[in-house]
Amino acid sequence: MTIKKRTNSLDVDYSILVDKYFASVNKVEVYVGDIPDKKLNKATQLWAKKMSTAEKNLVLIDDTVFGSVKNGILLTSNACYYRSDQGKGSFQYSEIDSFTRNKAYPKNGIDVITKDGMVHKLYLIVNKKILPSIEAFFSSALVNKNRSETIFKEKTDTKTATGQNELDKSKDKFRKNNHEPEWVSGVIFMMIGLVVIGFSIYFFRQSGKGLLSLLLLFTALLIGLLLVIFGCDTLTKSPVNKVKNITDKKVLAEIAKNHKHPIVRREAVKKIDNQTVLTDIAKNAEDEYVRKRAVKKITDKKVLAEIAKNDKHTIVRREAVKKIDSQIVLADIAKSDESIYVRRRAVEKISDQTVLARIAKNDKDEDIFKTSLERISDKAILADVAKKAKYPSFRISAVEKINDQRVFVEIAKNDEDELVRRKATEKLTNQTILKEIAQKDKDQFVRKAAVEKLNDQELLADIAKNDESEIVRSAAKVTELDGIIIIFDREFSDKTVFVNSILSRMEARGKSYKEWMTSKTPVEIIVNSKALDPNLFITMAAVTFRRLGIDFDYDRLEYADLSGTHNISGVVITHWKSKN
Repeated sequence: MTIKKRTNSLDVDYSILVDKYFASVNKVEVYVGDIPDKKLNKATQLWAKKMSTAEKNLVLIDDTVFGSVKNGILLTSNACYYRSDQGKGSFQYSEIDSFTRNKAYPKNGIDVITKDGMVHKLYLIVNKKILPSIEAFFSSALVNKNRSETIFKEKTDTKTATGQNELDKSKDKFRKNNHEPEWVSGVIFMMIGLVVIGFSIYFFRQSGKGLLSLLLLFTALLIGLLLVIFGCDTLTKSPVNKVKNITDKKVLAEIAKNHKHPIVRREAVKKIDNQTVLTDIAKNAEDEYVRKRAVKKITDKKVLAEIAKNDKHTIVRREAVKKIDSQIVLADIAKSDESIYVRRRAVEKISDQTVLARIAKNDKDEDIFKTSLERISDKAILADVAKKAKYPSFRISAVEKINDQRVFVEIAKNDEDELVRRKATEKLTNQTILKEIAQKDKDQFVRKAAVEKLNDQELLADIAKNDESEIVRSAAKVTELDGIIIIFDREFSDKTVFVNSILSRMEARGKSYKEWMTSKTPVEIIVNSKALDPNLFITMAAVTFRRLGIDFDYDRLEYADLSGTHNISGVVITHWKSKN
């Protein structure tokens, strides 16, 4: 039997909206898709009792610190159920008229107004950050609902009496199936019986312990014991426990596909190991969560590939992708699946660098691009992505990941997008290329990026005078160095070598002294045993700079201590044309 292809339905598929807005959430006690049975049972017992067994459970938000599910929100395929300190209730998505953030607590609550005028207050404390996802879900539900209602009205105008009768029968069948599973009753009876036994013993110990008290104790114990036995009996007869005792694979498969309660259907899948039966369930069961559980146990790679490509629900396809290793199949899914979550899961399993590069260069979704880029380790392929990715923002991300000056040069000179050229220019160190870009690039911001990395003071001065852009001219107007005085504390030979080392290695204002200098910058060398005395070297600097013809200003004076081999020390004093 083949899998049915996905088709567009006129009905609202709220599970698709859930996949869209909740699949990537990572919050405390938020369950999307495969909700733990224990959590779901507690929610249905405490505040979602009206939930029908025909509904599919999509999202459970447990808004308690310790996971008691006392407060929370349950989104199903038909309705929303909720409980908080503000109250509890439920409403069908089709009943929503409008919704807004709670005026008193906008960061914690959403007020949903239904067509009957009721206001439902959805309030979260632990998981308040998930409210935007709920709002987006309700917004899409409203848009899709309005579209479906219009189409539905057009079709129902032509309904016959026979068709209406069939609709009524369907509703009756739905009502009959709307009941709690038997094990809930069993647990309730057991708890009541234990409470009766406990209280009877307590009151007996507090009473006078006469014959009447003993008779009442015996009666209460008997009643409590009978309630416990009845509860245990009900539990053992519940569908879930009955499934645990079934070994016939055909019976289990039938239960997994057709039983009216989702918990029972899932329990049946747990008992099945036969790959043929599991394949049949994974392909043909109506409940997507049952199909998902079957997929978890399937080992046939061909079957998994078929399901990953063709199942109508995102969570099933995504589960199948988890178990696929074929790079060809994964590449096909990463390219063509309609769900970003399935495609991303496929990309996360691809190791072929060429395939990842093809996805990174051609995919239109930024999330998929980033996932593929993170998995590319080959430097040549990474460089190719930086040069050829489809969108400028993608190329920028690739440029940020590489560290190849040759690639930066090529991109800075040739990329058609100014933002990409600018990003590559910011990472360039080649002064010759920077000079070329600063003078020739057509975009002012690219030229500015090059100017900010130039060391050639004469070229900067020329650009500051002649560039057509005020932004570039302003960037080129760097603070110029008037002169340098180096005072050593003692005499020694080979001062030239030592001075060149100081000028090349010591920095001021983010650059070495050599980078600030032009061919006309004077450098004065002085020897004085008290070189490190501030009173001395500042006075000497004032006299020396004035002698060099520099308009001396104490506020434009900077100095730094120096030390080197052979116990040589001193101070470097600089004078600038403007304050820092």
